[in-house]
Amino acid sequence: RVDFLRGYTGCNCLGACVRISGMLLELERKTLDEKSIAQLITKAKALAAVDKHEEAVAAFDTISLSILTLNSTATGGTARGRRDGACASSPPSTPPPLPANICQHAADALIGKGISLGRLGRVQAAKAALEEGLDLDESSVAGLCYFATLHTTQCEAITKGQELYRKALSLDPACVEAQKGLAAILTDEGTRLKQAGQVDAGLAKYEEAVALHPDYAPAHYNIGIVLADRGRPEEAMARYR
Repeated sequence: RVDFLRGYTGCNCLGACVRISGMLLELERKTLDEKSIAQLITKAKALAAVDKHEEAVAAFDTISLSILTLNSTATGGTARGRRDGACASSPPSTPPPLPANICQHAADALIGKGISLGRLGRVQAAKAALEEGLDLDESSVAGLCYFATLHTTQCEAITKGQELYRKALSLDPACVEAQKGLAAILTDEGTRLKQAGQVDAGLAKYEEAVALHPDYAPAHYNIGIVLADRGRPEEAMARYR
């Protein structure tokens, strides 16, 4: 059990694996139902919220493995995402797939795990977990935003990050994290254009960033520089404020 869990979590810490193993043994003694899984999700998120990410990863893994076991018992296979309300499509000869609410918990566990792994600096493992989670729930704004952050700050895939932020905003236009993330990308694009001599195109990117996130100071500052260079100091000063 411990050797398997070490590979599953991407964690080389024996102690963490033993903790997960103990949690699984405890869980196996109970009846696994939607309520108990929901409670475990809440506990795992609470650990992540106070930066106990090693423990959060262990807890999220417990949830994922428990759901996997439940699904294998019920269907004789592994869980696969389906966006029309069921976790897996099964041949007629197999039992019905897991309920949609259990499938949602599986997605939440994978996305939560991915975010905690990212906080711990385990970027590749984080990306893998987030990809799996978003395959189960492509409408998770938190998952999309953090996946975008990984791409733009650590994986250097700016185009993909911008795509993910835009998708998050299409689902929740008021998401400040996505607004700020995309505004930062647009501001950086504007600066690259300006440095390449395309000042008007750069200014347009800055303005787009401000329209998206009005409080994004770097975009205002760069607009101010352009205005000052064009002999409009009063307008520039207004931007600096």
